[in-house]
Amino acid sequence: MEDSLALLYYMSWNSSANLQTEILMQMLVDRLGWQRAQELRPLNVNPDAPAPEGLPSSPPEHPAPEGLAARLAGFLDQAPLRLGSNNWAVSPARSAGGQPVVANDPHLDVRLIPGPWYPAGLVCPGYRIVGASIPGLPEMVVFRTNHVAAGITNSYADTQDLYVETPDPASPGHYLEGRRSLPFTVLPETVRVRDARAPGGFREHAFGVRATRRGPVISGVVPPLASERVMTLRWAPFETMGPRLGLQRAMFARSAAELREILAEVKLLMLNFVFADRDGHIGWFTSGTIPVRAGGDGTLPRVVGGGADGWTGWIPAAEMPQSLDPDKGWLGTCNHNTVTAAYPYYLSSYVAPSYRYQRLKALLDPLRPLTAEDHWRFQRDTRNLLAAKLAPLLAAHLLQDPETRDLGATLRAWDHCDRPEITAPAIFQEVCGELARRTFTDELGPELTEAMLGVWYFWQERFARMVQDGQSAWFDDVGTADRREGLAELVRLAGRAARANLTRRLGPDPARWQWGRLHQWELVSPVRRRGLGKGLLGGGRHLNGGVNIRPPSVQRALRPRSSLRGVSRPRLRSNTSP
Repeated sequence: MEDSLALLYYMSWNSSANLQTEILMQMLVDRLGWQRAQELRPLNVNPDAPAPEGLPSSPPEHPAPEGLAARLAGFLDQAPLRLGSNNWAVSPARSAGGQPVVANDPHLDVRLIPGPWYPAGLVCPGYRIVGASIPGLPEMVVFRTNHVAAGITNSYADTQDLYVETPDPASPGHYLEGRRSLPFTVLPETVRVRDARAPGGFREHAFGVRATRRGPVISGVVPPLASERVMTLRWAPFETMGPRLGLQRAMFARSAAELREILAEVKLLMLNFVFADRDGHIGWFTSGTIPVRAGGDGTLPRVVGGGADGWTGWIPAAEMPQSLDPDKGWLGTCNHNTVTAAYPYYLSSYVAPSYRYQRLKALLDPLRPLTAEDHWRFQRDTRNLLAAKLAPLLAAHLLQDPETRDLGATLRAWDHCDRPEITAPAIFQEVCGELARRTFTDELGPELTEAMLGVWYFWQERFARMVQDGQSAWFDDVGTADRREGLAELVRLAGRAARANLTRRLGPDPARWQWGRLHQWELVSPVRRRGLGKGLLGGGRHLNGGVNIRPPSVQRALRPRSSLRGVSRPRLRSNTSP
């Protein structure tokens, strides 16, 4: 049970992501200054209630020291695979069968056999539950019973904050809060390290973890973080551990209202639950314990001044994002921004671009009854709404250059569905990735550009807005003071680079640049990930449609996605299907 709980907390940590926003924003502030960095601040759009775009009015009262974030770069790739997900529920009035329907694709990483999640069922007299669980834990997060059904997505609610601490120069082993000198807490830890020379193949390594009142010290732990500054990390689930995980009772809920009350007790997991009951009620609830921040949001590291640490409490469960039986007859989430400008709390600055949810709205808003087959089809939808917005603009510029005219013609004729057998999705992704690189590298430098492009939730929505507008000063190359470049020139250069990239990887014949040759995934077993015999234990390679846009320098096998589905590894990405 200890191992299962540790795995669950690790998964909770791994599904958090706002730390990346803080590091990147600080890197941008170091490079550009506070005001200019706000031009690249994440743009989080809620398609149900788009708010006017605005920038923070003033810089933080105590800015972090210059160069801080560069030492944190090791955390930008902390999770090898950032997963998207989608879920929705429709009311009986919108269902051809007269019963509510819950649909869910959690986008769990299917490449490992077996994986950390597994399908399970419990059927006995008077009770039946089927769903997905974690080995060793007596509960499920994706499930259906005789009374309710539930599915999840990651809400990416912000539970992580970085703090810059000040060691007390007059008292070793102490840190300062204003004029107060407090001792570091030292937490003893022991880890087992694989060592073929040690008895049993492992040796134990004991060490102490320093901590302040906010959390453990993370600077100096790994080489990229070594510095004279002391940086701590605060994480809400670490502070809200309790005797229960909160999910045990969910399996026995008999109504949507009861399930919503039970989910309010789930402190560890920041998830969007959608659910329905046999009486026809549908609902959505965002679980987790989210801090209320005195300083507004959590998009920059906070320098510790006096005794106030920036967290004044927790968002009450009754005020977490939620809905029950909406008038439109459906509800759903796609890792997008689910709150409006009127929401009284800061929830997150790391959410998915809005295109998957926009596609979900387009599929579910029409007032017609939906069959089970409709929902299966929606799960596999490959229409790319980002491409629908950007591909015509890119095509218009590519058609003006003899070297890229054929690429422009392919994009112009495209229906914006990411099918594996066609070439347009591959061309679109390569052009977009190269365009982003050329837009930012001259001012950010190659390393910071690659770091930012690798965290696509951070920048992709704002970049798409820049391309649609077409007039951004970011399209000018600051290295050529004698002339001013624009979007048209950068698109043509990106098209030439995209041709070279695709030729290098797939050959000189554009007819062979099928999207499925780049967008594929491979089932492997942890027993034999590579080498002789790997194919006997795995499931081989599979070509897939769906969306995934990332910087073209990052090339590796990808797990499948529909447009509504999320995206796997960083690239300039867009999602289309829900």
